Parts: sequence; structure tokens; C-alpha cells
Amino acid sequence: MAEDRLGRLWIASDEGINIFDGNKLESYSQPDNSGLINNNISQIFCDKAGTIWIKSNAGIQYKKESDTKFQVLLSNYEDINNTIFFGQTAIGEILCITEDEIYTINNTLKVNKLTAFSPLFKKYNYPSAFYCLNGNKWFIAFNNKLVLVDIVAENIIKEYDYTKAWSICKINDSTVMAGSFLKDSVAIIHTKSGQIEYINNYSTDDGLPIEGFIGAIEPIGDNKFALASRLHGVYIIDITNKYATHLLHDPADATTIKSKFCRRLFVSKNGVLFVHSRGISYTSTKPRSIHSHKYLVNTKGEKYDGGFNDFVQDKNGKIWIATNGGLAMWERKTNISTYYPFYDVKEGIQKFKPLRSVALDKFNQIWVGSFGGGLGMLKPDGTYDCYKKDINNIHNSIPSNEIYALVNDNEQKIFICANNGFALLDPIKNSITAFLPIQN
Repeated sequence: MAEDRLGRLWIASDEGINIFDGNKLESYSQPDNSGLINNNISQIFCDKAGTIWIKSNAGIQYKKESDTKFQVLLSNYEDINNTIFFGQTAIGEILCITEDEIYTINNTLKVNKLTAFSPLFKKYNYPSAFYCLNGNKWFIAFNNKLVLVDIVAENIIKEYDYTKAWSICKINDSTVMAGSFLKDSVAIIHTKSGQIEYINNYSTDDGLPIEGFIGAIEPIGDNKFALASRLHGVYIIDITNKYATHLLHDPADATTIKSKFCRRLFVSKNGVLFVHSRGISYTSTKPRSIHSHKYLVNTKGEKYDGGFNDFVQDKNGKIWIATNGGLAMWERKTNISTYYPFYDVKEGIQKFKPLRSVALDKFNQIWVGSFGGGLGMLKPDGTYDCYKKDINNIHNSIPSNEIYALVNDNEQKIFICANNGFALLDPIKNSITAFLPIQN
């Protein structure tokens, strides 16, 4: 999974690529007009310029941000088509890591092989992870060593005795967290001293030690990290408090991850954590906050702190609140409210008629339902057109002056739920149709 500069998620699969923009899903697959030459996508990467890079069974392709089709990367190095990791240097060149070599692709799509690292690959064989520490310093994980290299200088900085690393994640410029194929192998590695501190015995919410087999590690803020285990679900590690929360699949709870067999993690720019197991699960990593206001205040500084019964937002973004003391229009940006006491021209201000509900019709008109004072539509001058029960026309008036709720249908007509039945208000026809209990 990758995220482009527009915030769209690019999801690679063996059936092509899906793109999700937060509202709709689009796809690239073969055969179509996408330019893909193979649907089995094993790697996907978005660079700083917005270009999407993919590796499929047929090799490497790319799509620039302004293009609609994928193009094939042309190179004299056939081995680059076996890329298992993508990356990008500090100067913007694309990095391609194969089983045997490291290649760079510059902005003219010229491919260069970094031959200085060829002996390293011959010595340790197949790389299992590739991660940028900072700038041009990258970790390459092999079966028997973890190696820190400088890509631009093409030299080895340091080797670490951490084996079978599968995932690496930066904590700060001098420490990283690593996970491996092995059990009991989650570690904090100090990059300067080489010290390795295993953290599987951190306290946990379920009292069990942190298992290994970590396939992915992602930072989620506040010195916390999400770890995906191939066998044991997801761990949320709190480095500061040396504590872990264990997330597992619960067949009886649809809000849990889909499986305890987790392969990959991805954190979007807006803080959503995606878990790839049997399907995709996701949750926000940002703390959910509630902002409370004890009372409403108008331009005169008058406060209202009575009961708040119902809310609606109009087409202009204003919040309308039905209260025990009348109707209030609340401006969220200024935190200033305007009060509209429920007023009947025949009876004056309805001081003891609390508003139980508020609704919006298709003309952006505000309707209120009171408990004892009937139905009202707010007029531009702040007064109301009032509608009450008419005993002489019970089928075309509200069933009762005691209204409990106003509910919109798909056409923005309003159902009026009252003490003795319900009615349908059609604002276009300015008509009310009552539905009353059958009398025996």
C-alpha cells in the first residue's frame, strides 16, 4: 500500500491496483486502458514527485502524477526487474533492491548499478528488509547481519549482530526498533554503540509476553509503535512506559482485526492505521477528543445553560439547537449564539414550551417541534409561522401540540412524531397529512 501526494491510497494486489480517495474506489487492471502489463503487483511505491512505481511478475512500471497510463521502465540491467524493495534517496533518485544488487533511477529514467555493494550481497545473500534511517543512511537486513550503509557514498557504516530482521523502524536518529522471523526477537538497537535491547518482556495488557515473527513496524505518534506479527496479531508498543497493548481477532466482535495472522501495516498521512491480514482492518491512531461547552453565549454576553435537546446543521454550516428555552443558532467559529424564543403571534412568547426537536427542509428553512406549543417554522424576522392541532381538520393538521421529534425523509419532507400519532409535512405543498390511531 502507498499514499500519493493527494492523499489517495494505492493498494496493490494480484488482481491489479485499487485507488481509494476517501469517497470512491477506482482500479487499474489488465485488460483495460491502464497500461499495466501484469496484474500480479508485489511492490508499490509513491515517490516525492507523485510518481507511482510498481513491481509485477513482468518487471517494473511507473506512472507519473499527470499521466493516466503506466509505462514500462527500460533498462539494460535485466536484474532490476527482480526488485523486492523500493526507496528514494535524499536527492530524489529511486532505489531498487534485488536479491543481488542495488540500483538507482534518476529523473531521466537512467538506471545505474551501485557496484560497491555487490560484495556485501554476495557475502550475506538475500536481503529481507530495507529501511531509511535518515538522509542517505539505509539499513539492509540479511539473514545473519543487519547492515547500515551510506547509499550516496557507497560505503558500509556499521554491521550489527541482529539476525533474520524482517522489519525496522526509526525511533530517533540513534535508535531503531527491529523485528525478525524469530520468536522473542523484538529489539531496540542503538545505532552508534551497537547495543541490542530485547523488549519482549515489556508489561502487556493481557499479561503475556510480546511474541516475535514481526513482519512490519510503523510509528503512530507519542513514542508509540504498531507491530504486526505473522502469528500473533498486532501489538501497540509504548516505548516511554515500556508497555504493550495486544490486538487480536475476536470472531464475536466485528470491530477487531480480521485475523491474528498479520502481514503488513500502513499509516496514512492523516493517522489511519491499516492492518493487512485476511482482508484490511483500519483504525485512527489519533486520540479522539470531545470539546465541551457548558453554555451558549450571545452577542450581549447572555448565557444559556439549560437543556439541549436536538441539533441540525443547515446548508451554510450553521448549527441550530433546540433547547428548553427556545431555538439557538450557534456559530462554531466565533462561539457566539443567536437566540430565537418560540413565539406565537396570537399567544406571545411560549415561555414554558420547550423545543424538543429541530429539522431542516429542502429550502433550508428551520422547523421546530415544541412540547405543548405545536410546530413552528422560523421566519427571516425571527418570528414563527405556527401550526397547531385543529380539531376541525384532524387529517390535515398535527396530531397533537406535544411533539417529540422531527425526522427528514430522503426528499427532505419532515415526519412529525407527536403524542397522538404522526404526520408528514410537505414544505413544497405547504401541507400536513396526519396518520392517526384507529379508533375502536
